[in-house]
Amino acid sequence: MNIDAILMKPGMSELLRENALKLNIACSFVNCLLVALKAFAKSTSDSSQHLFKNPSGLISLILSLLTLDRNDSSIPLNEPTLQRLISSSFATLIEASMNDDHIWAALKDYTQMPDLIYSLLLSEPRPGIRKDIAEIIFCLCGESPLQKGYWSNTVSKNAILTGNLATATGADMVKSFWQAISLLLPRAVKHPQLAQEFFEVALVTFHTVAMLPTTEIPYKQYVQDWGNILLSHNGKEFVGRERVDHVVLGFAYLLKMCLELAISENIDAGTTNLMANLFITLLFPNLSDTQDDKIQPSIPIMNTTTRQEIYSIILLLCRSTNNCAEMLELLEDIIPYDYTYDPTWIFDRSKTIRSAEGYAGLRNLSNTCYLNSLFTQLFMNLDFRKFILEVETSEDDPTQAVLTETKKVFAYLQDTWQKSVDPQNAVDTIRTYDNEPIDINIQMDVDEFYNLLFDRWESQIRSAEDKKKFRSFYGGQLVQQIKSKECEHISERLEPFSAIQCDIKGKPGLEDSLRAYVEGEIMQGDIPDNLIFHLKRFDFDVISMMRSKINDEFHFPERIDMSPFTIDYLSNPDAPIEPDMFELVGVLVHSGTAESGHYYSYIKERPSAGPNNSWVEFNDSDVTRFDPAKIPDQCFGGTGDNMHSLSHVRFGCKVWNAYMLFYQRVSSMEKAKTVYEDSIGDSPARIPLPLELGNHIALENEVFIRIYCLLDPNHARFVVGLFNRAREINRTENTEIASKIQKMSMHVALDTLEQLVARSKDLPEVEPLLIDIKRSIDECPRAAYWLLQWTGKRPLLLRNLIAKSPNSVIRVGFSKLLVTALSRLQDRLGDADSDRELQSEYHREYMDMLEKVVGIMVIMWTTLHFYSRAWDDYFEVLVEIANLGLYEVETLIEHGFLLRCLEMVWLDGHDSRRLKEVYPAYVRLIEKGRKFSHYKLTELLAIFLENIDIAADPVRTGQSRRTEAGKLALSYAESELVLALGDKRELALLKKVIEQQENVEAARRIFTTFLSTTPAIDGLMDSIVHMLEEGLAVEPASLASPFLEITLLFCGMVPEIDRVRSLIEFATKSVDSINEAGGRDHITFIQTLPTLNNTAILEQDELFFLSLVLEMAPYWAPTLLHYDDRLVRNSAFEYLQEILFLKNLDDATETTRQFYQRTGRQLGQACIDKLQTTYLATSNAQTVVDASTVEIIQYVIKLCIEKYFDEENIEGDRAIIDRAGGLFLFTLSYIPFESKRI
Repeated sequence: MNIDAILMKPGMSELLRENALKLNIACSFVNCLLVALKAFAKSTSDSSQHLFKNPSGLISLILSLLTLDRNDSSIPLNEPTLQRLISSSFATLIEASMNDDHIWAALKDYTQMPDLIYSLLLSEPRPGIRKDIAEIIFCLCGESPLQKGYWSNTVSKNAILTGNLATATGADMVKSFWQAISLLLPRAVKHPQLAQEFFEVALVTFHTVAMLPTTEIPYKQYVQDWGNILLSHNGKEFVGRERVDHVVLGFAYLLKMCLELAISENIDAGTTNLMANLFITLLFPNLSDTQDDKIQPSIPIMNTTTRQEIYSIILLLCRSTNNCAEMLELLEDIIPYDYTYDPTWIFDRSKTIRSAEGYAGLRNLSNTCYLNSLFTQLFMNLDFRKFILEVETSEDDPTQAVLTETKKVFAYLQDTWQKSVDPQNAVDTIRTYDNEPIDINIQMDVDEFYNLLFDRWESQIRSAEDKKKFRSFYGGQLVQQIKSKECEHISERLEPFSAIQCDIKGKPGLEDSLRAYVEGEIMQGDIPDNLIFHLKRFDFDVISMMRSKINDEFHFPERIDMSPFTIDYLSNPDAPIEPDMFELVGVLVHSGTAESGHYYSYIKERPSAGPNNSWVEFNDSDVTRFDPAKIPDQCFGGTGDNMHSLSHVRFGCKVWNAYMLFYQRVSSMEKAKTVYEDSIGDSPARIPLPLELGNHIALENEVFIRIYCLLDPNHARFVVGLFNRAREINRTENTEIASKIQKMSMHVALDTLEQLVARSKDLPEVEPLLIDIKRSIDECPRAAYWLLQWTGKRPLLLRNLIAKSPNSVIRVGFSKLLVTALSRLQDRLGDADSDRELQSEYHREYMDMLEKVVGIMVIMWTTLHFYSRAWDDYFEVLVEIANLGLYEVETLIEHGFLLRCLEMVWLDGHDSRRLKEVYPAYVRLIEKGRKFSHYKLTELLAIFLENIDIAADPVRTGQSRRTEAGKLALSYAESELVLALGDKRELALLKKVIEQQENVEAARRIFTTFLSTTPAIDGLMDSIVHMLEEGLAVEPASLASPFLEITLLFCGMVPEIDRVRSLIEFATKSVDSINEAGGRDHITFIQTLPTLNNTAILEQDELFFLSLVLEMAPYWAPTLLHYDDRLVRNSAFEYLQEILFLKNLDDATETTRQFYQRTGRQLGQACIDKLQTTYLATSNAQTVVDASTVEIIQYVIKLCIEKYFDEENIEGDRAIIDRAGGLFLFTLSYIPFESKRI
């Protein structure tokens, strides 16, 4: 090639560094050479040809280009051109090697290859160059790190190699690159922020080399070496930012791949202690011991992706049985039991950790935003913070309570890792000028609170020197001058100030307001380093006698010279004076009206490195970055613009504007950079805390960050994976340690479920964890025993999982697990293959576990009213236990659950049993509108009653409940509630169960139970009938719906035809009084009656029910035919058509014809009476008749007259027909004209 001859002319490499033109020409020639090599590669695959006369010279030239000092400003190339030169040179080196073996042979002997890779992928600060070099190597390997999720992670030495790897040169190049990269891995730890591309290349080349035939990979050595490097790496974690440490993530990827590849080749690559060390060092550092020395809390790896990879490594290492056992032992103590930083017990992980800015906010207690915004402004003044943290206070001295609690608030704001600090204790110590506690529900004016707060602070400072220093932070002196009109005498009076009051009405900006201010009052002496300007935005309107807010636009500068407002200047304006510059460092904003609003703060971080103008916004708990360029829009006030919604604009003005301004002397800010130089970096400057307070916060931080990491969804996935690994070990290894592993895994899984998953709003591993625990129980009865044993040792467990958890999947899922476990233990009792001694042990274990579970449910009952959403879940557990058998029912009843169910049913508005005194808290919640479902409670009551012999004599405490009939007897207390009668001798319990309509099916079961007992108890049937009659007659009639359904059940079961007839007659006669409610239920009841299949009655009269419905038609039909609901009217008419008017009587007997004739006449007469009663008896001039309401009943009257009346032959029929005609004309006259049918 001629291009290489040009590049390798004598002296070219030296001239390139000096001559810009030659360097640019060289860059172009390198690009041309690269294009030529790629074209040549497409034309042939023979790399044995000699393409270059001087391979070593070409390599030296290209290496000289690659090793240019890219940070040397004297190199005459711009950044893009330099990047292209480096990338093209490296690509040319690769292409030349692939096309000419001699080039590769010469390059392979280059001993500085690791240093070259180091300079290009690790120490290179330009990400563009690093990415280009990485892509070139990816192309050589034929893989990309983006594909790692799709790699099989298995070694196949027989795989067909393609692309560059199909050639000996290509494969050898990849091996050489991997050799160089593996040597560089220990040096990568120095570049955690630049190492991403390096580790991506390492991952790809390692995977590629592992796939090459004849390659032996020292997996175990790699795991040991990489693990040691990873564990010794001292990363810089920052709580709140979760930055990626590419060293940790890169080694994690490599270790994971190494272990997976080793497993695929059946090689044990695990090393001693690696698993535990990874877990303890990177995921969950040990908690510090309480001690006198200063505690430096350990921060685990925070990045979610990195943690996920480390969990994957640990799971791979847990393929070893011993490692699995060791990991489970570590996990058993990892969760701080029943810990929470949030009193609501439920974690929202995304809202728990401090902001990325490195500060915590202050929790708003109700209306305490004024306090929060002022506290954060003062806290961000580092000198003031230092004073508060160092001022002498005594924890035991109540006269220093405000100062002591302020110190704690400032300490937590600085050092806590939680999102916000609770200022409640500090607020509780502050008293108003009337010595009253602050009302957190009433918002104070922040300026008034500022004066109150500083007064309280100053009064609690003991040292005179400290008092003086305290006043100097924001305090100065004003001179009030009074000039005499008669002489030149000037009277002066000194007054201290801490905040300068600035009028804004009629003032365009701060300087104008200050000029007006100093006309009467002048600053004297040393102006403090910190100034607060209170902008007087609130005024009093004497016309409306109300406070108002001034939202006028008011400017204030970034810097202000305060020297023109001092007495020295104003006394002699012409004299030269040094500028006294102050810089804006904080704006306290009020958004809203004079009556209501919200305070928040914008604050400049200081000191800060260099010219950095970094601001943050403190808005109660939220702390975010703020762009100071937005200050005019967000703080000046004035007219709103289209960028804001109208809801935030009042009368065209912005209601969000500056209320207090904070300025700091520029010279003091520069001085602070020197004083706090060691604290300035990429994290906020901090002040050392008192040892005891600092250690207390450090210990809290360690526990908090552990909980935060435990709530990472990756941890729950890890536990699921480890649990399944334990199941696999137990299935394949019949050893003592295998059994121990499964037991520990069950405890760890349940701990995770209760303490983590159940307390998280959005943890995704809920169902997989529940499913896997269920599978374990199905596979092994001992797992069921371990679950129940663990439950029995932790009484709060059931409360947390069944009552407290907001996740219904958890509440329902664990309830099923609990009952499944009991059922599995119960199944063992019937194991015919076990000997008597083993059966005895099984029986003892089952009874013991049942007793413990039921005992805990009894304890839970005392607080169940706090968890109204969990009532069905709680009683579902009891229902499933009761379904296990009679013994279980007896156990529940003996523990008082039947009595509790009965009391809940009886506890209604009447409270005839005075149960409100027994359940006062529950009753109060009911009165406040809290809803409690009794659906499952009613089902449980049904099960209890089905297993009880109601007719048996009650038993006393301690007596056996078992009866000869194989059922259980009631206690005296239970019997009183079960068989109690109401005022009208009705069965009171049954009536309450039915009318409460909590569970219709359970109510039917309870009714059936009582009905089946009637032969054994005298008068019980009468009490049931009285109960039904009471319910059928209830008003409003819509409340009769459940009693109609139970009446149908009664009529379908009771064989006594007279009782059934009597009750149906009562029900149908009650229809006349339903008024505007219950129509649909009653017509359904009527239509259902003839479909009943009461064999005992139908054997006597197969048409009994239909005949009775027809016979009672004059009682039920008129009301339903004239009902307001059109659907009811139509249904009643269509049903009459079916059973009466369209009935074919051609083949009927004379008796049947007479029955229908009589029924039709009585129906017609009843309908006429209905119209007459409705309209004639109550009509007046204002009566309006709805045509649609009367048309159907009129039509029925017409049908009855036509079919069943004879105006000529039957005595009295003429009078009835005439009366009907008169009614039709009467109602027609009261129908509005537009409603009349033509």
